[in-house]
Amino acid sequence: MKLADLLRKWYRSRLFPIYTAIVILLGHVTGYDIPFAAVLIATVIPGLFVMHELNFLTAPLMMLPFVVTARGFDLATTTYAQYGKMPYLGIIIGGGGALILALVWFMIRHRKTAQKVGFRGLLIGMTILCISMFFNGFFNPRYTAMNLWFVLMIQLSIFIPYLLIAFFGRFEKRDSDDFLYSLMVTGLLILAELIAAYFTTVQFIDGKPVKESVVTGWGVWTTIGGMLTFLMPACFYFAYSHRRGWIGYLLGAAMWVGTVFSQSRGALLMGTIVLGACLLTVCIKGENRKRNRILTAAFAGVGLIGSLILWEKIRVILQNFLDYGFGDNGRFRLWRTGFGHFRKFPLFGSGFYDSYVSEWNVVITPYLYHNTIVQMLAACGIIGLLAYLFHRTQTVVQIVRRPNARKTFLGLCIFGLILSSLIDVLLFKIYPTILYGLILLFLEKCDGKKS
Repeated sequence: MKLADLLRKWYRSRLFPIYTAIVILLGHVTGYDIPFAAVLIATVIPGLFVMHELNFLTAPLMMLPFVVTARGFDLATTTYAQYGKMPYLGIIIGGGGALILALVWFMIRHRKTAQKVGFRGLLIGMTILCISMFFNGFFNPRYTAMNLWFVLMIQLSIFIPYLLIAFFGRFEKRDSDDFLYSLMVTGLLILAELIAAYFTTVQFIDGKPVKESVVTGWGVWTTIGGMLTFLMPACFYFAYSHRRGWIGYLLGAAMWVGTVFSQSRGALLMGTIVLGACLLTVCIKGENRKRNRILTAAFAGVGLIGSLILWEKIRVILQNFLDYGFGDNGRFRLWRTGFGHFRKFPLFGSGFYDSYVSEWNVVITPYLYHNTIVQMLAACGIIGLLAYLFHRTQTVVQIVRRPNARKTFLGLCIFGLILSSLIDVLLFKIYPTILYGLILLFLEKCDGKKS
């Protein structure tokens, strides 16, 4: 077998996403995030010279942002000063430049075999939403060019992965399975980083984890738990009907446990709702539904008995939730402020950077309102909200039209993202939107016979 054939087999294998996750995890836990990111890029570049499609890029695209380590992370300012200094800056420019050149070469080489991407389906709603967001704060005297820059960053993180794979991807049933597999591995990577944080950066007082110390570098407790909620359904896709589905079931349950250890009340609440939806689906439908019913009953029993036996230890972990109670943690104040901005500028909103809160040092991203609806009204006005609702309606229609298992669980991933974004900011962060753009694409490509 030729070297090119061996490389193609490697990139198409289920081991490649695992390799990607291991490289990212090593960079994250050692603090050498940029050097290990460069290792991953160096691994990917040969694929752009031997592969005929770009599906192998989905795992690196999804996982690369999670290499960012907590070393050098300042929670007060959320700056990453070391990335602007040598040698990191040189590695970023050199590695990124080499990857872009190789990608351009791939696109030139395969331009005649690229698939046609018509302006239809979800792309219409995505484009309308993008255009509406570009007008955020348009009539506000405090308008700043940063409004445009922020939207550009978010939209590029959605459109670039979407269009790259749409033009140069492959979408057979195995490819959709591979994509869901990469989503699952990404969730397990985040879970592994959370576990590593408990052994390194998480602080404890009287045996209780300090919520504010549950930080990974790329995210904090709310975003960590939100990402686990977002990606959990990918595990249960494999529990639905695959031969070793019980492994997917266990991994999905482990991700839910991760929402508990994230110490985010919102993530635990939304994660439990998503878990319930996943369990309901795998117990009612699918080839493994009988086995999944037994597993669910067994876990409920083991969980109840374990809670009784280990209650004191469990109470320590849950104490932070009990201490915070059912308080809104300042969100109601944020939402009132957001509605105030909307009332002043109802058409296009007051803009993303007219939401300044004095205790937040805005450096990279603006202060966000921790609710998608409020955020769209406050920053983009009624035009932005209507565009978002149109996009969301299209998404729901795509999920329920000609349903099959892959569409159902991709839809549950989106459901987890939407729920988490009602109390957090995931839809306005780059690392979730990369995954979101790819999920939208594969959701469209999953149309077909029921399965």
